[in-house]
Amino acid sequence: MRILTLLSAIILFLVVISCMRDLRTALLKAGEEVSWQQSTAPQIQLGARDKFGSLGTYAATFTVKDLHGHEYRAEKNGAQDNWTFVYFPADFPTAAGDGKFIWNCRVNGRIIGKGAFSMTFDSLKISD
Repeated sequence: MRILTLLSAIILFLVVISCMRDLRTALLKAGEEVSWQQSTAPQIQLGARDKFGSLGTYAATFTVKDLHGHEYRAEKNGAQDNWTFVYFPADFPTAAGDGKFIWNCRVNGRIIGKGAFSMTFDSLKISD
């Protein structure tokens, strides 16, 4: 009896969701205005991967330094040979502004990647 009640509740839920979607579609076809939002933000994608998946899983620590010596860190777990990405400044606990930066990525205390970039709110420039 409980299974029948549960199945009835699930079917009712699916019917309600389907009706709501059909109503929304009908309203849009009737001329309802759609409200859109957009977003643009300069950011740098930093990434690393274990090319052959030798470690299985790992913790990657990305460090970014500005010219004033401030350090910003983000940690991300990686797995197998998949890319592990972080985004600067979004994934870093900071309000870093314009400037030139150097970065590195460490796994098990060893630097496995590094680079430099400059960033302004108007443009990005990446260098090796």
